[in-house]
Amino acid sequence: MSSKHSVPKVMIKKIEPIIKEIEVFCDENLNDNFKEKAIELTSKLSRKRPSPLNTGRSKTWSAAILDTIMKVNFVHDKSNPLHMTKKEFIQKIGVSQGTINKKSKEIMDLLDISILSQEWFVEGNEMHTMGSFLEDLSKSILGIDDISLLLEDDEYEELVVDEEIFQIIKSENIDELNEEELENFVGLCTNTICIMMDIIRVGFDDEDRYYESLGKGQAILIKANDAALKLYEKNKSKLKPYFDVHYMMAEMSMEGNDFESALEQYEHIRKQCPNYVQGLENKIFNLRLYMGDDVEAYLKHFDKENGAQWYYNRALYYYSIDNELMATKYLREAIRKNSIIAEALLENVDINMNVELSEEEREAVNYYISSKWIWMEIQDALEWIFYKR
Repeated sequence: MSSKHSVPKVMIKKIEPIIKEIEVFCDENLNDNFKEKAIELTSKLSRKRPSPLNTGRSKTWSAAILDTIMKVNFVHDKSNPLHMTKKEFIQKIGVSQGTINKKSKEIMDLLDISILSQEWFVEGNEMHTMGSFLEDLSKSILGIDDISLLLEDDEYEELVVDEEIFQIIKSENIDELNEEELENFVGLCTNTICIMMDIIRVGFDDEDRYYESLGKGQAILIKANDAALKLYEKNKSKLKPYFDVHYMMAEMSMEGNDFESALEQYEHIRKQCPNYVQGLENKIFNLRLYMGDDVEAYLKHFDKENGAQWYYNRALYYYSIDNELMATKYLREAIRKNSIIAEALLENVDINMNVELSEEEREAVNYYISSKWIWMEIQDALEWIFYKR
C-alpha cells in the first residue's frame, strides 16, 4: 500500500464501508481516477489524530468525501464530461444536502482544502478545475499563454484587460449566489486582480491606460467586497475572503500611490486578523516610516520581537532620523541574526526558489519582497548597509 493510502490498523474496519460506498458510486457515475482520489482523501482523514471518521455514518462520510473531490474538480460544471448537478448527486448518494455540506466543510477546513488545491485535482480532469478556469481567464485577460512569462517592458504595452471579462464580473448578480458560489466569486475576483497587478506593476507608457486599469481593479474589488460581506452574513466563519479582498485593496492602493488608504487597509487587517499574512507588520512599518507616521510608537509594540527583520527595521528607522549610533547597533545585531537579508537587499545573492529554502533564506525572500522599496526610498540607506555589513 502506498503512503498516500496507508491507514492506521485501528481505522481499517471503520473506513472499509466508506471506501466500499465510494467504489460503488464511482464505478456507476464517475471513473477510476475519481475513485483513486476519493480513497486517498479517505486515507488521509483516517490518519488524523483524532480522526473525524471515528464518529458518524459511513454513508455520510463517503458522500462528503465524494462531494469534496467533485467540488474541487468542478463536476457540477456543465463543461465537465462527467457533469452531474448537485441535485442529481444528492439523489444518487442518498444523503441530505445539509448533511453533505456540513461534513464537506469539515473536511475542507480540517485539511485546508480549497478549490485551488492541486493535491486533489483528479488525473485526466485537469482541464476542468478552478486552476484551469483561472488560467483560461488569464489568457482571456492578458492574451498570453503563460502569466509567469518574462516579457520585455515594451511587450506589456500590448496587454489589456479584456472588457468583456471585466463586464461579466462587474454585472454578476451576487444576490442570487449561494454560499459556495459567493466564495468562488470572491476567489475569482481576487485572482483576477492578481493577474491585473502583474501588468500594473510593470506600468504603461500610456498614463490613461494605467489609470484605466487601476479603475477597473478598484471596481472589481468593490464588487468582491460586497460579495465577501454577503458570504460572511451567510456563514460567520467565512472571514478569510473578506480579508483577501481588503488585502488586495491595500495592494491596489499602493500601486496608485494612495499610501494613506493602503495603510488604513493593512492596519484594519492587522487589528482584526493579526496572523493573516506573513510580513503584514513590515508593510505597516514601511508605510509609517515613509509617511512619518509615529514610527517609534509602532516599533514599541514589537520590543519583544527578536526576529532579524525587526532589527533591520529598527536600524532603518534610526538611520532615517540620523541616529547612526543606534542604527549601527541594530544593524550589527540584524546581520548577526541573518546576514542573507543584507545581501538580498544589496542584490548580492541569487536564492534558488526551485529548491527547499533554509529558514534564513525564506526570511530573506519575504523581507526583500516587502521591504526593498523602503530601503531604496531612504537616501543612501543601501550604501550604508554595504559599508557597515
